[in-house]
Amino acid sequence: MKSTIILLLAAVLLHGEEIALQKIDFNDGRSMLGKYDKDKGSLALCDEKTGKILATIPVKSEDIKAVTDVKVTTKESDPLDKRGINGKWITNYEAALKLAAETHRPILAVLTGSDWCPWCVKLEKEMFSSQKFKDWAKDNVVLLYLDFPQNKKLSKEQEKQNRELQDKWGQGGYPTLYLISEKGDKYDWKHGYSEGGLDKWLAYLDFSKKKLTK
Repeated sequence: MKSTIILLLAAVLLHGEEIALQKIDFNDGRSMLGKYDKDKGSLALCDEKTGKILATIPVKSEDIKAVTDVKVTTKESDPLDKRGINGKWITNYEAALKLAAETHRPILAVLTGSDWCPWCVKLEKEMFSSQKFKDWAKDNVVLLYLDFPQNKKLSKEQEKQNRELQDKWGQGGYPTLYLISEKGDKYDWKHGYSEGGLDKWLAYLDFSKKKLTK
């Protein structure tokens, strides 16, 4: 093993550029990608998509089983791969408004009691956890999750925000789905759980979205 493995990264990584990294295999079975410096006893962990150094951690040479040179093709970051518009929920309303304005999408906000409301849990399992819903959301809405738990603690800021939005939009119980325009105006809502499965929910949401264009 070379005493020092030198990693050269371009200042700007272009789409499809091939860069050299190292795969570090540890004696305990773990494998990591990055830059290992034996003299300093450190490992710089790298993002395999961009080559960017994420963190540097201390390591011992005796813990390393093997170091292998690898080639990685970098990928340009996708501007739509952001939490809130990539099928994953965010919890900050101002961030949701910003994404809605940038993408010209409505916000789909859910008021839920994640750890105590049985209908909320059922909706989460039947709808929000499905890949079909996540794929639909990627093309249609900004996802905003407003939780009102009983057994887990939210930050004071998060709790205050959720209560204020609940008061602003009107108490509808749990779960309640709100459709909010990119300007922050509530224009549709649906309270409670409805039988009929995911397709019925998506049909309702598609119908509700069309109200914005009328």
